[in-house]
Parts: sequence; structure tokens; C-alpha cells
Amino acid sequence: MIIRNMKPRKKYFIGGFLVLVLAIGVFLMLQNRELEVNFDENGVLVVPEKEWFESQTQFNKKLVDLFDRLEEMKAQDDFGGETPQETFDAFVEALKAGDTDLASRYFVFNKQEQMAEELAIGKENGNLDLLIGDLERVIDGRFYFGRDDKYEFVVIGNSGEWNGIVEFSYNLVRNPDTKVWKIESL
Repeated sequence: MIIRNMKPRKKYFIGGFLVLVLAIGVFLMLQNRELEVNFDENGVLVVPEKEWFESQTQFNKKLVDLFDRLEEMKAQDDFGGETPQETFDAFVEALKAGDTDLASRYFVFNKQEQMAEELAIGKENGNLDLLIGDLERVIDGRFYFGRDDKYEFVVIGNSGEWNGIVEFSYNLVRNPDTKVWKIESL
């Protein structure tokens, strides 16, 4: 009689042990998961909140890793021109060719995915020609006062004459790692 009662206990013990091992495995997998690199519609990094099962130290290590990966992404972003004008002209040519994926690569790395989507929608809606028309109205650009790493192109009006109103501005920044110029905003 004692032997019969031992067999079901052994089954429950083995089953319970397997469930425990599975739970520990899932727990460790969740703890070691990297934080994803996601940006909002303005190109600002979206930092997820700390999970309930993470210690603050573990979460801080994940944040440091995330920021290291961002710096590496920035350091590898070498697609662009050597001058603001070169980047701007290449961007306009890509749009004229209808290559919105290529055009989006001229943006800073944290806005490329978003701009690829927006430019593709503009192409589908037929609004890309309006953007190209505005871009072709740019007369000149200038460096920001006292800075050699930020440049602005402006459209000053329909007539092309200065009337005190800037209709549009297009800002470019120089990537300090790769020394190429990238579009920061339209």
C-alpha cells in the first residue's frame, strides 16, 4: 500500500519540478531581454518603463545598453553629403525620382523610419509634388549664428522676395562622427 501511494507523489514531484524549471526559464528570459529602440513621431526616443520583475540595477544596465546602441547607430549613419547643399540636393533628386526610401535615408537616423512612412503616404496621395515644389523654392541657406554644425534652408515667400515672413525652413545637422550632413526637420 505504501508503494502505491509513492508513485503518484513521484509524478506530482516531477511535474512540479518541470513547471518550476519552466517558470524560472521564462523569468530569466524576460529579465535578459534588451530594450527596443523606438522613436515617437518627433524622433524622440521612447524609453519603456521598468518591468515589475526587474531590479532597478538591471533596468539601469538595460538603459545604458540602449544608449550605447543609439550612439553606435549614430556613429554608423554615414549616408549624406559632405555639405548641407549636397545633402539637400540629393534629397530633392530622390524625391523627384519617387524613391521615398532613398529620400528618407538623408534624415537623421532617429527619423528615417518615420519619414519613409510619411513620404510614401505623400507619394500615394499625390502630395509629394507639393513638397518638391516647396523645396525647389529654396533660394539660399545659412549656418546658425555661431555654429558650424547646424544649417537652415528657408523659403521666404511665393514671389521669392523677402517680405519678412519665412514660409518654410529645412534644418540640417552635421553628424559629428561621420561628418555627413543629415536633414533634421522639414
